[in-house]
Amino acid sequence: ESTCLETNAHVKVDEYGFFLYWLIEARDAVVLDMGQVWEARPSGLPKDGRVLFELEQRGSRETLEERTIWITHGQDLVNVQSFYLVAETVEIARAWRIGINEILKNCKIRHVCPTTNLLRYWKWLTLSVNDRRKIPIKLLVKTFASGKPEKMVLKCLSDLGLCGDK
Repeated sequence: ESTCLETNAHVKVDEYGFFLYWLIEARDAVVLDMGQVWEARPSGLPKDGRVLFELEQRGSRETLEERTIWITHGQDLVNVQSFYLVAETVEIARAWRIGINEILKNCKIRHVCPTTNLLRYWKWLTLSVNDRRKIPIKLLVKTFASGKPEKMVLKCLSDLGLCGDK
């Protein structure tokens, strides 16, 4: 529906294969749960003429189709969203598609041990940074509130010295 072209985004998968995330200067990090990614596949040319023009200025049009990765994700197959990544080279795009699909074969686990869930949640918190590259207090409050008043959680965080500049 809306087209947004972000250039120079640094895309990574965390070391445990839990999340696909990217950082853009002066913006909040975008974190995508790999458990909600359905597939990564080759894509055609972008339909938006402005985006196509912008991408053609940055590289060869002949390889644009081969350098584009189409990623679909969502909590179920009804509410699916998608986005596109454009790699610098065809080889990098191929490696990303293969790598993401290999991770997806193993990450659709729903019932894992509590330690793995804690590790996954800790990793999500450390990746979900704001534009100043700090974990927002609202994420911590949301994590620990779970039915308790938010003021109580904020007081506990400030008593621990974790709520200084939010």
